[in-house]
Amino acid sequence: LGLALQTSSEMVRCVQLLQSQVSCCRSRQVQLDVWDGTAWQVMHTWDTQGAKVKNSTLGQQLVVPITCDEAKPDGANVVHNCDGLPVVGQQEGQTCVASCVEGYFGGTSEYLCTGSGKFEGSGPNCYSVDFATRVAFLTAIGFFVVLLSHQYKFWCMFQKVRLGHEPDMMPSLLRGRWLEQC
Repeated sequence: LGLALQTSSEMVRCVQLLQSQVSCCRSRQVQLDVWDGTAWQVMHTWDTQGAKVKNSTLGQQLVVPITCDEAKPDGANVVHNCDGLPVVGQQEGQTCVASCVEGYFGGTSEYLCTGSGKFEGSGPNCYSVDFATRVAFLTAIGFFVVLLSHQYKFWCMFQKVRLGHEPDMMPSLLRGRWLEQC
């Protein structure tokens, strides 16, 4: 069986294949292939013994699944594989993955092609690796300063008299002279 369209179309939605109900004249599987201009692509394969076929007075109606072309993942620094093959695309029930571009990090998100022709799913949150590096660097500097101040307090001020608000806190021999050596 071959089908030639008068004009080229990116999405074919008018094909209806009928499978005979007579056991001698039907095949177990029916496959719809499409030509994309360079090679044949498998659009869909039906198992005529399965339950995904609708009975009709003329035979079994083989329904072509819809191709999703709406609500694809988008956003800054997001890439996806939801386009699928040329002409065929992603069909109902198939999934695709969206992730962050190189130089950004974040999770991956899975999208499902639904019967309405739209993808369902939520995109990943992508963060700049450069931004995360800056935050980590500044955090490390802050940690180093705090650690250094505690080391100074321990090594240089250990068991030394510290001035306070109470005048009798300092021994009388040290009043008037305060020299700290480390």
